Amino acid sequence: MARCRRSSLVAGALAALGALATGCVTTPLEQRTWYEVRTPHHHILSALGPDETSNLAISLERNRATVEFLWAGSIPAAREPTRVLAFDDRGIGRPFAYGSDRSYLLTGLDRDTIVLRTGGGWEGDGRETLKREIAHRLLARVAADDDPPWLREGLSRLASTLQIRGPGAWLGDLPRDAHATLLEGHWVSFDRMLAAADLADWPRRDRDLFEVEAWALCHYLWTDAERRHDTADRLIAFRRALRSGAAPAEAAASSLGTDLQREVWRHLTAHDAMPTLMVRIRLDDSPERPTPAPQDAVLLALAELALEIDNAGRAQRYAEQAAESDPASPRAQLALGRIAERDGDPAEADRAFDAALASAPGDASLHVARGNLLRERAAREADPAARRDLVVRARAHYDRAIGLAPERPSGHAGLAATHLVEGEDARRGLDPVLRALALLPGDTRLRALHARLALAAGDVGDARGSTVRLITDAQSDEELAEARALLEEIEATP
Repeated sequence: MARCRRSSLVAGALAALGALATGCVTTPLEQRTWYEVRTPHHHILSALGPDETSNLAISLERNRATVEFLWAGSIPAAREPTRVLAFDDRGIGRPFAYGSDRSYLLTGLDRDTIVLRTGGGWEGDGRETLKREIAHRLLARVAADDDPPWLREGLSRLASTLQIRGPGAWLGDLPRDAHATLLEGHWVSFDRMLAAADLADWPRRDRDLFEVEAWALCHYLWTDAERRHDTADRLIAFRRALRSGAAPAEAAASSLGTDLQREVWRHLTAHDAMPTLMVRIRLDDSPERPTPAPQDAVLLALAELALEIDNAGRAQRYAEQAAESDPASPRAQLALGRIAERDGDPAEADRAFDAALASAPGDASLHVARGNLLRERAAREADPAARRDLVVRARAHYDRAIGLAPERPSGHAGLAATHLVEGEDARRGLDPVLRALALLPGDTRLRALHARLALAAGDVGDARGSTVRLITDAQSDEELAEARALLEEIEATP
């Protein structure tokens, strides 16, 4: 009887826990308890609980520090901390699902956003694809245009294997399919990979092999017992040789060693299990303890996220709740204005934008948003005089944004984009887009904008150069297809 009684108690406890969990998951997101914590590189809003939120903050900082370790150099902080939203939306219709992944990265000109949306925190939701995209984005800030593509690709993929454990991180688990592909002898020549300045002429199959081999080379450099002690110094020497004008293959031979393909093959076949590397990470400052997040901050963050993933109905719901709480909130009015413009109500959009700017005339991001709205209207306007007026008004807002925050890329990019409107001089857009690229190197949207402006200005060579870089840096089939379509357009230009 005692055993049966114990089993009944256990079953009852488990049922109670299940009911609590179900209740939490089915509670609307805005009604849950949210926590906020800021770190040197992240601003986190989390509905996971204080301890889980604290662990998330530490893991995110350690993840970033490990990417710096692999790069063998510091990576400058973004001008705006990356926003991180962590919650569990599975029981309420998955309103923030975006594609098939349980987590995703949304890149912006002024701020990036990481979304962890199935309640697993970094350990459960920080999957390989997300880690690779974050590493790729970080390395884009420091990698020069003449850095060979294998370096950033290989390091990003190695970073995607990162597993945070206590005060350190484990790196190096090579996926079985990638390992098997190489062991079966499907290779492109390392001479070709190391010499490649871009991937514009690489067919899909060769590109797939390139990505696996770049990963294998970086895996060898960082985890091989005979090599890893001086890999950081070798990578620094490699980049120094590139900056001095050495060709990529020559720089690799002088800094990383010769006959690397044979060495990587030996590395892959010498172990029953692939070696890994334990990296101990000491953070300069431990993140502060999470504090309860203001309800308005949560509503606005959810509204802005919904807009980013084209869920305008849910964005309106959250923005209206935020506006009810604080009618003067500029961010709430901005969200409502963007929704009204999407719904075809320009008068309401203008009212909301005017209210936002009246509340915060010194907010550069509001001027960029107003400029974007006017520029998009200009692109649709058939009447030349009305179109010109919209362009002039848009530029006034971009100029104001640049005056308030010259370090933000978005104002320069918006100003540049006005020169793609029909009837405008594309050549005058080249300087501002180059300023934006200097502030945010490697951003694919800025490169695409530069390519479009250069093509419209008649500089086919510069347009082709930016588009080749887009093809090389593409992280998805969709990005690759868009970049190749642009290259075809450029190649067809007389």
